[in-house]
Amino acid sequence: MNLKNLALATTALTMIAGASWADSNSADVDQTGRQHSASVDQAAGNDNTADVDQQNRRNTADITQSGDDNDSTVLQTGRDGEATDLVSGDGNTLSTTQTSYDNVSENDVAGDDNEVTINQEGGSYYGSGGNESSVTIADDANENVISITQDEKNSSTVEVNGAGSNGNNVTVDQAGLFFSGTNTSTVTIDGSANDVDVEQDGYSNDSTVSVAGGTAGFGNTIRIDQWGLGSTSTATVSGGDNLLTVDQLVAGNSSTASITGDSNNVSVTQVVYDNTADIMIDGDSNNLNVRQVSISDNQ
Repeated sequence: MNLKNLALATTALTMIAGASWADSNSADVDQTGRQHSASVDQAAGNDNTADVDQQNRRNTADITQSGDDNDSTVLQTGRDGEATDLVSGDGNTLSTTQTSYDNVSENDVAGDDNEVTINQEGGSYYGSGGNESSVTIADDANENVISITQDEKNSSTVEVNGAGSNGNNVTVDQAGLFFSGTNTSTVTIDGSANDVDVEQDGYSNDSTVSVAGGTAGFGNTIRIDQWGLGSTSTATVSGGDNLLTVDQLVAGNSSTASITGDSNNVSVTQVVYDNTADIMIDGDSNNLNVRQVSISDNQ
């Protein structure tokens, strides 16, 4: 079968998958070659599975699932790919793997107990713009687990909306080498009892975390860990009983935190030299610990 016929056959399969509006359906799309498009629509059903595997560059995948306990998987092995997941319901699993550079992953989720996993590699290619990922959780969504893994020169954005969005877990792991490209991570959460863990390695990384739940923003845990030169950390926390921990190792890093509310705990550790910490706290019974350790050549 030549590439043209293969593309036509794959398109036909995608259209059939788009008609799946019941339970326990399975769509398996496999595309080789450039500039293919796959669209899977599994609406108003439970226990459905969508699997899209695209080889080569400039391919796009769109998956829409509505219901509970659905599973979607996207694998793109070339550059300039785009993967979009639109999911509503509870207990769904979304997984996107992109193994080259200049790829984009977009995920919109509404519901509880969903799991989103994004793995992007290859952003460090010379002259590339890196990969981009975004995850948006709709209002009042609970107990969702979001995991993003990227190498250097990538950006990620996670947004959890609604003061009733509680118990969500966000992990961002961005790897890098000294003097490699900058990684950028932005996490915004409204609600309580959420857990945010950001780890960045390499050079001149940037992390921004905002927890703003007003009187509802209680019991959130935020950890920012940056290993490398010239990284920047910005944290804004509103509410009470929140825990913020920032660790910046190597040199030339800066940490800025703005805390509003009562009984919050803030800990900032900066090691080596040329580090700066700027902390503002407004409220009662808050705890602040800033530790700056300079290591000389004689030690």
